[in-house]
Amino acid sequence: MIIGKNVILHHMNPDTVQDIYDILHSDEASGKGFLERDIYYLNEIARIKPREREGSFLLIKERSSQKNMGVIFYQLKLKHLQATFGIIILKDFQKKELGLEAHDLMVKYLFDSYPIQKMEGPITAKNKPSLIAAQKAGYKIEGVIRNTWFHDGELHDLIYIGLLREEFFARINNKDVSDQLNSPLKIVEKEMSYERSFIKKN
Repeated sequence: MIIGKNVILHHMNPDTVQDIYDILHSDEASGKGFLERDIYYLNEIARIKPREREGSFLLIKERSSQKNMGVIFYQLKLKHLQATFGIIILKDFQKKELGLEAHDLMVKYLFDSYPIQKMEGPITAKNKPSLIAAQKAGYKIEGVIRNTWFHDGELHDLIYIGLLREEFFARINNKDVSDQLNSPLKIVEKEMSYERSFIKKN
């Protein structure tokens, strides 16, 4: 259990599997096919200790009412020091803007528990609210894969977003450095430095 100011994250266990399954198959999860899992698959994960899982689903509850408000998902890619994620917030709770707190609790848990250096994930181009929420959380757009997601009889673009460890901790510690890390000037300076060192070697 991970407790925040307004939300609580419950690691998946036999008592929460059905609630997680119901949210994954709710209207709010429509179009997020990478989150659709059957009940057997969820039960298999629930038998594994949280720290030994390569990926999992966490049930999000509003702390004051103890009502289920969503699900957050992660998949570790430890070989590359990364993790992917996805989040679903039920409609009744979307205006309360508790999704950011749930996200921050999960990401801090992952950064504190594993040597990962980056969070990343895909968002369909038509899902503008999720993209805006991700950018509020500090994610940068890293690329677009065109016509790669088929849903409701149409092909959609996927937008890939990323968040570095130092950017996350800078934001939650109220240090405004994430823009500096990704500014065009810094990128150009890095490229010029690399070119100068390459020329000297050759």
